[in-house]
Amino acid sequence: MPPALYLVRSGKVTIVKKNGDERVVAAGEYFGEEYMFFTSKQSKDIVPDSIVVKYSAVALEETVCGVLPLQEVGIVSGRIQAIQDIESTQNIALEDLERHRILGEGQFGVVWLVTVKNMDTDPYALKIQYLDDPCRDDPAECIREEIKMMRAIHHPFLIQVINTYEDEETISMLLSLAPGGELFDILHRKDVNGWWVSGLAEPIAKFYAMVVADTLAFMHRQKYVYRDLKPENILIDKDGYPVLTDFGFGTLYHRLCWRWYICMLHASSLSFVPSEET
Repeated sequence: MPPALYLVRSGKVTIVKKNGDERVVAAGEYFGEEYMFFTSKQSKDIVPDSIVVKYSAVALEETVCGVLPLQEVGIVSGRIQAIQDIESTQNIALEDLERHRILGEGQFGVVWLVTVKNMDTDPYALKIQYLDDPCRDDPAECIREEIKMMRAIHHPFLIQVINTYEDEETISMLLSLAPGGELFDILHRKDVNGWWVSGLAEPIAKFYAMVVADTLAFMHRQKYVYRDLKPENILIDKDGYPVLTDFGFGTLYHRLCWRWYICMLHASSLSFVPSEET
């Protein structure tokens, strides 16, 4: 079997190792974890030669397995290491950043593609938010709460805040970069004839949905709710994975009630609030 983590979705599998040891893996369990013993700093494209696992897997009944190749595990593992390395880059000063082009503009500010001057590092996104914002009662407090939330939760598929900068007119955030653009632009695009088409192939849609659902589940376990899920807030990173961004409507919750649910709806982007709740 190729190096991978095998997730048993239904059925049962008997694993027989070279030394004769046996174990039964049922639905909801996995095998192949022996392949995972490698350092996260190794390249995601390299399967370590030192890891050789020999055993046979026999399906005891009709069985469906999900397969997560070692290279894919390496991608996620490398992201975890990258999150841990953020602490070493938090001393980047605003004047050390070189702006290249605008990545996007919104109601509250603008996002620039930036690099660190005289340093061979990955590019970043610089999100500049204006304090003179008539749509929010206290823009500075809203932005600081967003920063606080981003610093409190770390996940491979959440945009990470690296540093922040504040002056009399703006609060800026230096963020990890997802260069693939918005999911919205993948959902709605022009075909070769110039006609607008919408939608995704089912396997691709399932992939995006699975990653986003898992990321939201992680946030919920940390007692945070996102409250602004829409294609414009899902970015595609360099490896093709969806990443959540823009936590301005996110919040920490302690208890759930109907009144809180209605407030949550009205905190989200109005275009995505059900008409009966507006």
